[in-house]
Amino acid sequence: MSTSSVFSGSSRFSTDFAQVITRTVSIASLPLNLLQQQKAKLDGQATALGRLSGKTSGITAALSAIGNSFGSSSFTTSSSNVAAATVTVGEGATPGSWDLQIGNLGAATVFVAQGFPPVPNPSSGAYTTQTSQTLTLDPDPTDGNPSPTVFTLSPANQTMQALVDEINKVAGSSVQASIVNIGSSSSPSYQLSLQSKKLGPVDITLTDGSTTTSNTALQRGSSAQYTISGTPVSTDSRLITLAPGVTADLKATTSSAMTVSVNTSSSSLRSSLNSFISAYNNAVAEVDTHRGNKTAALSGDSILQATASALRQLVNSGPAGGGFPSLQQLGIGFDQTGNLYLDDTIFARAVTGSGLANAKTFFGSVTGSGWLKSATKTLDSLTNLDTGLIGSAIVTAGKASKADALHIAEQQERIDLLETNLKAQMAAADAMVAMLEQQATYFSNMFGAMRTNQAGYQ
Repeated sequence: MSTSSVFSGSSRFSTDFAQVITRTVSIASLPLNLLQQQKAKLDGQATALGRLSGKTSGITAALSAIGNSFGSSSFTTSSSNVAAATVTVGEGATPGSWDLQIGNLGAATVFVAQGFPPVPNPSSGAYTTQTSQTLTLDPDPTDGNPSPTVFTLSPANQTMQALVDEINKVAGSSVQASIVNIGSSSSPSYQLSLQSKKLGPVDITLTDGSTTTSNTALQRGSSAQYTISGTPVSTDSRLITLAPGVTADLKATTSSAMTVSVNTSSSSLRSSLNSFISAYNNAVAEVDTHRGNKTAALSGDSILQATASALRQLVNSGPAGGGFPSLQQLGIGFDQTGNLYLDDTIFARAVTGSGLANAKTFFGSVTGSGWLKSATKTLDSLTNLDTGLIGSAIVTAGKASKADALHIAEQQERIDLLETNLKAQMAAADAMVAMLEQQATYFSNMFGAMRTNQAGYQ
């Protein structure tokens, strides 16, 4: 009996039967092998195209950062007394300088409730006598014109914790409720504390129908007061607006005026340009990994030349209009190795004075105008999944790979069926041959015994 990886039999010809099966399956598998090789190539190309798309998409992200560098990040702030006030800029800010004197930081109304019984455990027991309460807020009781805001409270239960949670939920934009221990550490006695969210002489009243608590006149807060460029101002917050997009956080009073200023800075633009240069060089390096390398997935593919040309166009083109004629005037160019770099000396000279405003005009925005818009359009012609050169190639390769996978599965099913049928046929033939071999052996042995017996009678 012989054994095969695909067939085992008991006749002398079982090895021959196994070879027939192996040879037939191998021949039938030739188209399958070609499909598998073709799919592997497509998958390799799709992976390589995905990496190339990722590198070029990195440039797109860098373009957005360049556009954002002209927003609030393009400003620097300064304060002659940082302990008294810090300055923050946002959208809409413009350069400026202000004299600021802080006379009063102001205070919020804050008091501990009276009348309601303190409790040893805020989460149990009945702190209020009624299931609902009313909270009244008068934002300026000293103006002679009461205009209270009334909040109806319906806590989950009558515990102190439930009341605190309800106040913060319903009136949290105006009042902060908290729990304070007015007893000792060993024998705590918890009471409700209320505080106005805004500065100023606010009055707060809480009642459950039978018990009422409110702040006294002495517990009223006060407005923050400062003088800006000689003009006195009162406010209900220590975070003040100096100008559109410019805020200051008041931290301490001052005996004399301090100077706060907002100035433009090119550091954010320089950083974003260096990020663009890094992303650009990474994309070019990815293209170069396939050039001159016959084993590379995209070797000889025209998409490499098209991508390289588009990237070159990105750097060498400039928008029609004001600002600068090209990136070169901002110090961006190629070194001896072909890598993009930024000449800091040229850049610093270019953005001096009105140069930063000219740079903003030159770059424009990704969705508006200028170099950023044209550069984004160029990159979109590469990466867009519907119309982009690389993007559409990824989609095409993916579809072709899926189609090959389907054909491979179909071919494999047919080959498996062929092999199963062949095994059954060869097994039947082997069994028949084995039976004939056994019969031949039987008759051969029988005739041999007869001849031996005849020879013994003679």
